[in-house]
Amino acid sequence: MTDILYLLTNHPYTPTIQQAKEQLEQLEEEHSELTENTKLLADDLECISDELDQMKKKMESKSSSVTDATPLVEIRAAIQRLKKENKEMDIRIGVLDYELIQARMAEANQEYSTSRGISDDDEEESDDDNEEEDEEEDDALACMAE
Repeated sequence: MTDILYLLTNHPYTPTIQQAKEQLEQLEEEHSELTENTKLLADDLECISDELDQMKKKMESKSSSVTDATPLVEIRAAIQRLKKENKEMDIRIGVLDYELIQARMAEANQEYSTSRGISDDDEEESDDDNEEEDEEEDDALACMAE
């Protein structure tokens, strides 16, 4: 057995085997470090890929909302409705203004008639004529409104 031991320790390839073992251990350490580094980089890549996907989704939703013309159409329709309502209100104001002037004129005529002593029968005939004229003017204003 000593011969075997002698041969193993004094054999010409013994230093080469030890060097190879040391080199193997060093390579295994480097391999484990590189494997760990690769794993960390893969995790970083996965996080960055997730962030990229989220940003793509945000950009896609924003671009679809920018190209969506529905709000613009709704605003235009609302403006048209407001313009129509404005015209209707202008016509109503005109009619009410006309009625107010007629009422003031009737009141002034009544005061004038009272001060001159005209009877109520004469005034009623005058009112009937005024009512017919008022109806004709209201019909004309209604036609203009349409």
